[in-house]
This record gives sequence, structure tokens and C-alpha cells, in this order.
Amino acid sequence: MKDEVVIAGQGSIPVIKVPTKVIVRNKKTGREYTSPEEAQTDVTDPKTATKGEDIQQDCIIQVTSLPQLLAKEGI
Repeated sequence: MKDEVVIAGQGSIPVIKVPTKVIVRNKKTGREYTSPEEAQTDVTDPKTATKGEDIQQDCIIQVTSLPQLLAKEGI
């Protein structure tokens, strides 16, 4: 099975898979978690003062080059 996105009346565009990395950290303490689940465990732990709004998630997407996907006029 091939991954692609179908645009009505335009045909299909292949899905580009790129390396991504999610960084989850506590904004107040600077602690970096190994996963979003670990951060949630910290939030629900009554022994810590961590709240949901203290957690920050950043997603790094590495794109080295893009094919000419939008070469048609009007897209």
C-alpha cells in the first residue's frame, strides 16, 4: 500500500516521511521528560507541584528538501 494524499480533481500527492523528534519539558523546572506519558505521570503525582500548564511539547521536523509538490498554479 502506498501512502498518498488525494486532492479532489487534482490527482494524488505522495506522503513525505521525515524524521521528527518530540521534546517534552517542564517550563518551570526545565526538566526534560522521556515521553509525554512521563510528563503526565508527573502531573498526576500528588507528591509534585507540576500542573498541566507547566508542560511544554516541541516538535522538531527535519526536512532536507521538498519535491515540487506545489508547482501547479492555484495550489
